[in-house]
Amino acid sequence: MQSASYCTHSGFASGFVLQPGTACNGLPNELNPDNDRDGLSDSEEIAAGSNLCKSDTDDDGLRDPEEVLIYGTSPARPDTDSDGMNDGPEIIAGTIPTDPGSVLKVDCMLLPGARRKLSWFGVSGRLYTLQYSASLTAPDWKSYPVELTGSDSELSVIDTVSASTRFYCIRVRVAD
Repeated sequence: MQSASYCTHSGFASGFVLQPGTACNGLPNELNPDNDRDGLSDSEEIAAGSNLCKSDTDDDGLRDPEEVLIYGTSPARPDTDSDGMNDGPEIIAGTIPTDPGSVLKVDCMLLPGARRKLSWFGVSGRLYTLQYSASLTAPDWKSYPVELTGSDSELSVIDTVSASTRFYCIRVRVAD
């Protein structure tokens, strides 16, 4: 949108100067074909259903150009394949954000002596930390001391603590 500034000059001349607007109004702008400067043109964003004023329309951790040009995900839906995990975390976890069958899933097997074997598929290039807590609302989850490296195979940890209730969480990060 254009804004006008009123200018006064000496003598009888007066007028106004048009200056490009600085606020994004969500409409395509001929002077700036990429309103949010995220790398997708406004026409590409309209076709994808994304917001012309936000570089990450659905707040899933992936910028709109990454979603459209690299991963083939929807910049307007945080969980493109509706599998319960947003697209950004799926990329970090090494799962496929367009395949509802591709998920990070932890299996838990009870072993003799009240031990538990926790296992999951570890993707190459990812590092995994298993965390645990006695409560889902606990502010301080504890981590096992070993960070496991994914190698496109099963990873597992054996929990030897015989707690009656224990919750688990896997933290994943992309290896440097």
